[in-house]
Amino acid sequence: MPFYAVARGHSPGVYTSWPDAQAQINGYTAARYKKFDTKDEAEEFVKENALNKPVVDRREKASGDSQVEGKRKRDDDEEEEEEGQGEKKLHVDEGEKKTEDGLSLDDEGYLVVYSVGVCEFHGKSGQKSGCGVFFAEDHERNVSVPLKGKASNNAADIQAATHALITAKAAGYDKVAVHTDSQFMINCMTSWLKNWKKKDWKKSDGESVKNKEELIELDKATEGLAVKWIHVKAKSGIVGNDEARKLAKVGAKQYEADA
Repeated sequence: MPFYAVARGHSPGVYTSWPDAQAQINGYTAARYKKFDTKDEAEEFVKENALNKPVVDRREKASGDSQVEGKRKRDDDEEEEEEGQGEKKLHVDEGEKKTEDGLSLDDEGYLVVYSVGVCEFHGKSGQKSGCGVFFAEDHERNVSVPLKGKASNNAADIQAATHALITAKAAGYDKVAVHTDSQFMINCMTSWLKNWKKKDWKKSDGESVKNKEELIELDKATEGLAVKWIHVKAKSGIVGNDEARKLAKVGAKQYEADA
């Protein structure tokens, strides 16, 4: 079994899955990481190269695309937590390249973008939803808009990703890596959507698919694009995700229930 040592990244530690390790170095300046055959060697590498951060064993953590929905269930039954405190620095992945308009491409040439949807005051009177899309610090293509429709976390996540793809396409990009903390949306787009469309938007139990209209728009936005869906952990210090959340919260302030 290989061990991936991430000494400098969003969450330094030892990983046994490359996608997990890669998620920690995406968007991080001067990331330092290396593959080893033994755990001891990997831990030693982290200790020697980490910026005064403890070694964390990540062997039990599943990769974003393989996590079941329950691993991070931020659906309409869950309220938003308060945003974490602390100063954060914007990072750029060592393997990323900057475009002429100041955006980032990953090592496969995909445009890097983060999208987040929020539902403020969930389950209470006056709940509001917004969508945030983050491309780069203070960039003109960043998006902060209110949700269209009934306030909902899932709907906001889907609409945020739609805005991300539409914006990327309008800017002339045809390969986009959407980083999202919504495993539900990733499952929709990569596992469930195809069968739902075949079954006239019915689930296996015969129930109608929720967020059908939002998903139709998101599916349409993917046309002509190569899209990678990358799961990131919410509120874990990943700058792009945190910045997209801030934009979504600003958008939520403009939300109107009959929008």
